[in-house]
Amino acid sequence: MLFDNLIVTSLYYALFLIFIVSIIFLVIREINLWYWRINERIELLEKMTKSLEFLENEIKNSKKITK
Repeated sequence: MLFDNLIVTSLYYALFLIFIVSIIFLVIREINLWYWRINERIELLEKMTKSLEFLENEIKNSKKITK
C-alpha cells in the first residue's frame, strides 16, 4: 500500500515538473523570439514572397501577350 502511494505521488510530482518545465520553455521561447525579432522577420519574408510571386506572374503574363 505504501509503495503504491509512493508511485502515485512520484507520478504526480513528475507530471507537475514536466508541466512547469514546459511553461518555462514556452515563456523563454517567446522572449527569445521577441528579442531577435524573428516573428517580424517571418512576416517580412512572407510579404517579400508574395511580392515576388506577383512580379513573376506579371512577367509571365507580359511574355504571353507579346508572343
